[in-house]
Amino acid sequence: MSATAPRRGRLSVLVALLCLSLAGGTVGAAETAGTVGAPETAGTVGTPETAAVDSVPDPDPTAVTESGVAAAVSTGNLTENVSVWDRASLPFRIDDADAATTIPTGAVTVAYAPENTGQIDARRTATAVYRPGTANASFESVTGAGTGAFAGDDAQLVVARVNSSAGDSLRPTLGSLDALGSLVDPETDRFDATYAVADAGTVDSEGRLDTAVSFERPGHYVAFLATGGNFSAVDGDLSVGGSGTVVGVDTAVVERERAAVTDPPTGVEPGANASVTVAPETNGTNVSVVLYHESTWVNSLTSVTVADRVSSPSDSPNLTIGHSIAEVNGRTAVAGPVRVAGTAYGDGRLSRVTASELVDLLATRTGAASGGPDTAVIGDGTRLDASVVAERNVSGATTVEVPTRGNWTEGSYRWVVTTGGDRTAALRTATGTLRVAADSGGGFDARDRPELENAAFGSSASLTPSSVAVTLAGTTPGRPVRLTVPVSDSELADEEFAVTGVTANFTRDVAGDLSVSTPDEAAVPPVSPDPPLGFVVINHSMPNERVSNASYSFVVSERRLDAAGIDPDAVALFRFEADGWNELPTRLVDETVRGFHFVSDSPGLSVYVAAESGSARPRFELDATSLNRSAVLANESVAVNATVVNRGTGPGVFNASLRLDNRSVETRTVGVPAGERRPLRFAHRFGATAGEYDVRLGNATVGTVTVSVPDPEPEPTESTGEANDTPPPADGEPEDTAAADATDDPLATDDPPATEEPAGTGLGAGEVAVLVGLGLVGGAGVVFYRRYGGA
Repeated sequence: MSATAPRRGRLSVLVALLCLSLAGGTVGAAETAGTVGAPETAGTVGTPETAAVDSVPDPDPTAVTESGVAAAVSTGNLTENVSVWDRASLPFRIDDADAATTIPTGAVTVAYAPENTGQIDARRTATAVYRPGTANASFESVTGAGTGAFAGDDAQLVVARVNSSAGDSLRPTLGSLDALGSLVDPETDRFDATYAVADAGTVDSEGRLDTAVSFERPGHYVAFLATGGNFSAVDGDLSVGGSGTVVGVDTAVVERERAAVTDPPTGVEPGANASVTVAPETNGTNVSVVLYHESTWVNSLTSVTVADRVSSPSDSPNLTIGHSIAEVNGRTAVAGPVRVAGTAYGDGRLSRVTASELVDLLATRTGAASGGPDTAVIGDGTRLDASVVAERNVSGATTVEVPTRGNWTEGSYRWVVTTGGDRTAALRTATGTLRVAADSGGGFDARDRPELENAAFGSSASLTPSSVAVTLAGTTPGRPVRLTVPVSDSELADEEFAVTGVTANFTRDVAGDLSVSTPDEAAVPPVSPDPPLGFVVINHSMPNERVSNASYSFVVSERRLDAAGIDPDAVALFRFEADGWNELPTRLVDETVRGFHFVSDSPGLSVYVAAESGSARPRFELDATSLNRSAVLANESVAVNATVVNRGTGPGVFNASLRLDNRSVETRTVGVPAGERRPLRFAHRFGATAGEYDVRLGNATVGTVTVSVPDPEPEPTESTGEANDTPPPADGEPEDTAAADATDDPLATDDPPATEEPAGTGLGAGEVAVLVGLGLVGGAGVVFYRRYGGA
């Protein structure tokens, strides 16, 4: 079905928002689903067309992605030698982190029904404007476009700077087969592009490749990642010496410098005009200014569904465009027709735009030419408060009055200034935010509502009597979720402390609830004996393991700081963790009549307190010190035991030094959380010097150890009596074999015959028993020594 068409006066508002696509460099979402653009019909957006998805299938036509969606490695012919992968717009991205200006956008998803892909994230979270220089770019496996089929392929980076008018130069952003083919075909390059070709490297085993794009001059650029190795450029002219496949494509707009905006607006009451003073670099420059409620736009969702497979590039696909924005509530002031960087205002039709701004497709007007895509409202639909003004032939500093309406939602609005004409090389942009509120001079008004950005469609934020309640329907890794918390002047005057914003980065898609409150007290130990400046409590159902980092914006009144005797530069936010209070990096960012504004970075979500820097300190004490013995022999060891107690509010590391008679002999460290105890143990072996030693741990006396050196044992005396010797038998005299047998048998138990020995000729029976016993003990000692540690 078709959505209700907006009135003609509102058409330019949507076009102006779509003008932000000049900063996005996005390939059309239709292409991401295997489609390409068709010639534009007057009165409608350029209707995308589908390349024959199975026109040139590879032998192994699929690559399964992490989500299980089969990404067809199918191509369409651009020229006789060059083909394009139908998913080329999904895996290749020029990094918007290297852009000079980024503007958050709504989510865009695409689905190709013939392959049952479901809605796939188009991976565009912001429009971007670059400056001359170098930007990183990456080719990687993403949902809906597994790149593993290209692992091991050498790739080239082909960069085209489009020199023709902006009206033509925007066509490649829709990924039209005709436009892409013209760029890579030297014989039919109607864009008069200047080319550069570089080796990009080899796609690794995971289907990934990192490279960089060079922008030497302002203008509109199209970057291709191609395999085959047959592209080359000489003096800016492109030639193709053989077959090749375009596997990635992205675009970028490069401006020379920022648009000159003086005295940017900071606030306006609903129904009044927001004044923006623009000073174009050259006289006779066209200017557009867009003002829109940012959170409504950022939290919007566009879904594109390609229903049917098409047989040739000339066919029009059966497209359905869904968007969560059902109407635009604003005003236009256009001295039309006015063209700004190729976008036409006030001419009764829509210009070509990129996929990241597909809300444009909702603005089909009554009487539009047939053949355009069907449009539908997602869910209940939302209202976008937005206005646009476009002026032609502006010279010198000129104040542009952008009208608002009395029923606009109060909150943060983004303004975007674009200057230029037909050529993107003359493009300049500037952006900022202002607050629409009844009490714009004093800050937030009590009627403001909390605003949530970058969360999945269906997320919400609302005020409760004691907190801000947030429901997250989902998150995107690398896209921080931002919550703006409204605080009225009267509330800040009463509380003297308030949280104004929370930003959280998530490592994966999560859903759940959280709340933000600033109670007078919290069920946590105090950070110091002094009263805190304020508490921040984050209750959440999402595990902290999925939060990579968070930041908090808060404001403290001057009166509260004066009462606490704390200098603004000494304010810090502390996070309560399992080991106690941890001080966070905190910086003073602004000073206004409302108070001092701070931002603090945290590794996760928790309970926080604002206080003076250094308030959370460890305070160590030694408890239960002891020696396992107080007297030892030389070369023996003594165990020194103690318990380290942290009676402070912050965790810390205790450095312990074992000292003997004020001489340090060993050091150890032990980490102790706040309010907890940890054991500390040393084992020291004394040397051969006898004496008494005072044993200390740091400055704490543990005890005294007495070291003794034992007296040396007397040397054994040798016996000289010959009576103990048994003379050998006389020659020819037989030995006593019975005695020999008894001696040889260790188990013999017969008692020897009783004999009498002459007095003084041998040892008595008792002495013999003693020597036998000593011999047995000595023998056992030798065995033990050899078995358990001897040589």
